[in-house]
Amino acid sequence: MRKLKISRILILFVVLILVVTASVYCIRTFFRQDEIIEEKSYYDLDLFSMENGWMTYKDSSYKSLTGIDVSSHNQYIDWNSVKQDGID
Repeated sequence: MRKLKISRILILFVVLILVVTASVYCIRTFFRQDEIIEEKSYYDLDLFSMENGWMTYKDSSYKSLTGIDVSSHNQYIDWNSVKQDGID
């Protein structure tokens, strides 16, 4: 009977340690998320802006072109209309 009680206490203690460790990890990751994004960015995030509904990046060190993401899931694409909309 005593061995059973000690086993339950040990299991409870291990589970408690795991829960606390996981919680600390999640909280730490949540609060560091912004720092991680900025550390990995090679761009000056202040140079991004929205112009006429388009995201732009203005830096004399880079040549910027406007493009679209196309995949095999898109059906017919009218490339003349795309070009007329200013897509490079």
